[in-house]
Amino acid sequence: MKRIADYKTLQPLGSGAHGEVWVARPPARLGLPVDQVAVKILNLPVSQPEFAATLAELRIYARIESPYLITVYDVGCWNDRLYLSMEYFPLGSLAGPADDLGPSQRCRAISAAARGAHELHEAGIVHRGIKPSNILLMEDGAKLGEPSVVHLLAPGKTFTGTGSTGEVEFVEPGMVRGERPGRGTDVWSLGICLHHTLSGASVYRDLPDGSLLTLLRHIVASPPQLDPGLHPNHDEIVRRCVALDRADRYPTALALAEAIEQTELLEHA
Repeated sequence: MKRIADYKTLQPLGSGAHGEVWVARPPARLGLPVDQVAVKILNLPVSQPEFAATLAELRIYARIESPYLITVYDVGCWNDRLYLSMEYFPLGSLAGPADDLGPSQRCRAISAAARGAHELHEAGIVHRGIKPSNILLMEDGAKLGEPSVVHLLAPGKTFTGTGSTGEVEFVEPGMVRGERPGRGTDVWSLGICLHHTLSGASVYRDLPDGSLLTLLRHIVASPPQLDPGLHPNHDEIVRRCVALDRADRYPTALALAEAIEQTELLEHA
């Protein structure tokens, strides 16, 4: 059985360019009321100043009391690598749900994630990494996963390790161009998540094979193309999310959540 610090791992949950996630038994020192947690360990080596910066941001995150954000239980450094333990979601994520989801369930999950993003923004944090695998499912909704900390561990290298084409799609072009991340960054990603979960299609047609740099250049140069089969109400929401000018997007993630919820009410009236 593999160990990460004083956690006993049980099974892998997934891996990416920046690290891996495991289901694990939490140590007794935490006094948790649960017997399973998710532990994420990053591949990037971490120095003491980088760890301190990451811990400072996660402490701000931990002070946010929200039903739409996952709980982070513990943060530490093990073998010069950062690890986090957090809530475990046996129902999976939008990227890999344990059961089939209908369109309404998918919309509710995106709405919950948008509400979580809004509460992050109100606390001065931009998530930077919203994608279907970071929207965790529950019986009565969903929660948004912890914000990305890669920019704190590898300043200036956020995109060189972004990973698969599927992850690149959710990166706002403005971030690729070096613009300062803001609310509109996460609104863009939420819109792409909504499009992806409802249509199963990418907003970028004919993505080129090759290096990550080639993919990022294509994304910056190619405006999103929405699936023609998308419901008109959802099409309108996604189009506003992915407007090229941030000023033309929803002003807040909360406004996006309310638009999705209103659409769902109209469709089921």
